[in-house]
Amino acid sequence: MPFDRLTIEEADVACKRVLIRVDFDVSIECGQVANTEKIVASVPTIQFALEAGAKYVVVASHMGSPNGQKNCALSLRPVAAALQKELGKEVTFLPDCVGVEVEAALCKATKGQVFLLENLRFHIEEEGCGCDKCGHQISAKPEEVNCFKSQLKKLADIYVNDALSVSASPAASVTNTCFQIRAAGCSLQKDIEMLSKMTECPEKPMVLIVGGKLLAEKVPFILKMIEVVDELIVTGGPALTFLKASCGIDIGCSEFDENGAASVQCILDKAASSQVPVTLPDDLVVANQMSDSADICEMKVQDGVPDGFMALDVGVRSRKAAKCVLERAGTILWTGVPGMFEMDKFSCGSRCMMKSVAEATKRGAFTAVIGHATTALVKSMNMQEDVSFMSMDGGAAMSFLGGKQLPGVEALSPKNNNGC
Repeated sequence: MPFDRLTIEEADVACKRVLIRVDFDVSIECGQVANTEKIVASVPTIQFALEAGAKYVVVASHMGSPNGQKNCALSLRPVAAALQKELGKEVTFLPDCVGVEVEAALCKATKGQVFLLENLRFHIEEEGCGCDKCGHQISAKPEEVNCFKSQLKKLADIYVNDALSVSASPAASVTNTCFQIRAAGCSLQKDIEMLSKMTECPEKPMVLIVGGKLLAEKVPFILKMIEVVDELIVTGGPALTFLKASCGIDIGCSEFDENGAASVQCILDKAASSQVPVTLPDDLVVANQMSDSADICEMKVQDGVPDGFMALDVGVRSRKAAKCVLERAGTILWTGVPGMFEMDKFSCGSRCMMKSVAEATKRGAFTAVIGHATTALVKSMNMQEDVSFMSMDGGAAMSFLGGKQLPGVEALSPKNNNGC
């Protein structure tokens, strides 16, 4: 099914004031942006608006969790310089996101000027709750939130959401229907269309790989995807929870997700009724500490993890088993790594899986990698070109694939709304 919400390409932005909601929640080190990936992702939408003749472009974002209070350490000011460099065009930073001073600055804007607003979360109305200056929990009144939305509406004629990551949030700036025209940016549109490929007639057989740290947060996603996929590979932390909960395997001092364990049998039952084979690790790499100098060994799963040891990767037989499954896949969706790939001693399982995914891509399979850790693995191996699609926005992506409506997407104008 095609994307059924208005996109920036379909909106008439010529001579219009455009506000683009992005995700610039980045790390600042020594006054500079440590990783510009999120900034780079926003450039195509900003450039499109400018080339289409927008009167000016206002870029809005949050950073961190200031709880509705101004916090200099979470100011977006350093981001303006990084955006300017990536955009190749001057970016004017405004010291607030709403108010008389902001409105006055925009009234003086020249054609095609780009502005970056200060952190939206400096206002409690953005998230609806936070803390006062004494640290007490407070909430914004509905009328205060509506006022904040109206103030944002004064800054532009057209609203554009260009971040999947913020779309799962009901934040005021994300769900602001005060704007008559609300469109999806290039990045958001691409993410939704690519994710939709995995739920709407994917190339068969389809394999889902679930790894990472905890299982509980992935349960609704897994249960929904079992209705679509043909095989399921469970690895990493979730696999340890599966093994202990369903087979009584001793996992030593490895982390056990009690909340996730409660759903293990439900997942296995649904997989069985849907005739979806579940592949779990057959052997594990265990260590006495999370260190490259740790004592390690490979153990069969049925032997359990010794006391004082933890499982930090999958073993050779588990890698081969996963490879066999992936060799027959037409579509692969992967979220969560098998082990602690940041350390060489525990990276083999993750690296082998990535190589198998790359091989699948080369033979024509559609391969999607979602989540921060999984995409970080791909980048660490310099294999970004060896997957069909990548998204760091694991939480929002899983919510979408799990069948949840994303507030930020639902708030966009219907496709047939051209503002007329």
